[in-house]
Amino acid sequence: ETLLGLGAGNVDGFRIVGAGNDIEALININYEIPLSAFYNNTDITYYHDIGGKCTKINEKAFYTCTGVTSYVFPEVEAIDTGSGGGTSGTFKNNTSITTLSFPKLSIQMGGGFYGSLAMGCTNLTSVSMPLYAGTFGGTMFQDCTALTGVTHSGVTSVGASAFLNCTSLLSFDCSNLIGVGSNAFQNCSSLTDITNLDSCLTINTKAFHSCTLLESFTAPLVTDIAVTAFYLCESVTAYNFPELT
Repeated sequence: ETLLGLGAGNVDGFRIVGAGNDIEALININYEIPLSAFYNNTDITYYHDIGGKCTKINEKAFYTCTGVTSYVFPEVEAIDTGSGGGTSGTFKNNTSITTLSFPKLSIQMGGGFYGSLAMGCTNLTSVSMPLYAGTFGGTMFQDCTALTGVTHSGVTSVGASAFLNCTSLLSFDCSNLIGVGSNAFQNCSSLTDITNLDSCLTINTKAFHSCTLLESFTAPLVTDIAVTAFYLCESVTAYNFPELT
């Protein structure tokens, strides 16, 4: 109750599970998880909002919760990833989770260079946010070395270092994407498919640096490409930028 800022009357069926590190309860009002609620809490092993009452998760809410293996948030609409210093992030360094799913997510707040959703989640393999069409802020998924794909609804911008060192990422749908930030996909050494770049205008420094399996790249409207955007993309045999002058 204290961690979530709720009163006793808002919590039903409270019980301690197992060895005492886990709690189950039914929350009877809509709520949000406050700033730093479980910051550096290595004892919590899961958080399941079974009743679907949580609508927002604030910055650093689950920062470095290395023991968590599962999250369930069926009704979360907003996540604050933060935009401050290196300790910002929502699920940053959750090294035990393998999947993240937010079926109702439509708003990401923050998103500056350190606006990380899941940076350093080294066992995370997939992320699903099928309604999300905003931006992927800087360092969003940086160092998620097991991540193979992210389901979204057409993000408009991928920020600096958003997928830096995501060495297992296989593909990314760029529908509606206008800009690719510096180092956005750097060292994505398994990336073979970048599709639907029909809206992209800008590709920044080292955006695809060392994407060694990319074979071709077409962006019909792009007008600004940094010199090092495709540095060490050794397999690319064809580039198509008809609007580039």
